[in-house]
This record gives sequence, C-alpha cells and structure tokens, in this order.
Amino acid sequence: MATKLNTLQENSTIRFTLINGNLPVAVQVFTVLNDEEYSIEFHCEHEITIERMCQVACKLLNVNNGFYQLTMDDVILDDNEMSLDAIDSDSTNIQLRLVCKAVINSLITYENKTITLPCNKETLVSIVLDQVCSAFCITKEDTYVYELYALDADQAQIDSSMTVDDICRFFPAMQTAIPLLMKNKKILKKH
Repeated sequence: MATKLNTLQENSTIRFTLINGNLPVAVQVFTVLNDEEYSIEFHCEHEITIERMCQVACKLLNVNNGFYQLTMDDVILDDNEMSLDAIDSDSTNIQLRLVCKAVINSLITYENKTITLPCNKETLVSIVLDQVCSAFCITKEDTYVYELYALDADQAQIDSSMTVDDICRFFPAMQTAIPLLMKNKKILKKH
C-alpha cells in the first residue's frame, strides 16, 4: 500500500524543493505497520545520509524515528553518517526496509481496532496517547477527552504522567506486548 501525502500530520516538517531535473537515485522503503505492508518511494542525491533517509521515511510513514532503522539485504545500516554513495555509488535504484528496533510494543485498542506502537520503558503515557490519537486521526486538541486503561485483570486506568515501565508492573515480568484500551472520558455536563 502506497502512503498518500494527505496522511501526514498537520505539523509535518518535510520541506520540498522544486528543481529543474530529476534526482539520480530512486529509493524505495518497505515496512510492515499493524500487519500491513507499506512502501514509499522518493528520489535523492547519492550524498544523502542513512540518518536523513530514515528521517524522511519515518516522517512519510508517520512513525517515531527513534524506534526504527533501515536495513538493506537484511543488513542493519547503523552508520548514520554513511551516504548512499558509500553503499553503492553506481546504483540509481535502492531498496531498503524500515524495521522496528523497539523491544516493547503497546497494543492499543479503540473502537474494535488495535494498533501497535513501539515504545521503551521511559516512554511517557502522554506520548503514547498522542501517537495513538494521531494514528486514529484524532486531532491534538481532542486528545484530552480520551484515557487509557491497562488490559490486565483489573483494567486499571493509566495516568498520562506514568511511563511504560509503570504500566509494565500491571503485567507478568518480561512481557513485551502491553495491551491497552483507549476510551472516551465520561465528562459530566452541568445543567
């Protein structure tokens, strides 16, 4: 499935520059998000760095750059300063895979749909809530009307100031998939 530009967040910071001519290298990036295969393609110069390609791919796919890395032929491209020229100076078509490097995932269910968001133990619940609202196309202004619950035996309400490590305490040790439920807050109206 190709990613459409209209799926970018309102505050996206990719800058496009019109040029007279074609950039020499076509870069295709493939990834799997929430059990669906996605791909994007962009054109660039041979001098682009691995770090910048990863940033562009993550921004276009609307994922957190801190939890993803690029691979080529199952080899992790971990030298962020390396350029495409150093990988293959003659190629005009590069295929890469964007893979998640997070060891913990939050599985968030909302209105009978579940998405997976990578995180780490230090990730704040407020960040998770912002990301899930973005994934479900809920505006940032409306985020305050939602709350998260741990899908443990007690369905404990999760405070937005908590960390993922705090939530992990509700579940068996070493669990790497943290199931959460997002609900609308019950807001009482005054008569």
